[in-house]
Amino acid sequence: MPTDWDEWLTDTELTLKNEGYRRYVQHLKGEDFAYWKKFDGYSLGLFFYDFRRHGESRVSIMFVTMLNDIDGRIDMVVSMPMSLTEAEAMAKKFNDSMRP
Repeated sequence: MPTDWDEWLTDTELTLKNEGYRRYVQHLKGEDFAYWKKFDGYSLGLFFYDFRRHGESRVSIMFVTMLNDIDGRIDMVVSMPMSLTEAEAMAKKFNDSMRP
């Protein structure tokens, strides 16, 4: 667990921006803010929940994969600790499995 959440958020946001993710404040699933990146056929979102405003010492991330350019909406939501690399690999596998 990070000891300084502000520093962790700053570092995390810089990494996401350097990886091509864009920041949004949309409250799609009640998040404080999100980062999205569009891939070939799908998008990966990282939804940030800052529980410090409720007196807890933590920030959580929910990973959301949405398929693009389909008639309807298919998405996958994962709320568990994982790296960005793991989340991107899972999103790609989800996209590949849902396309057929």
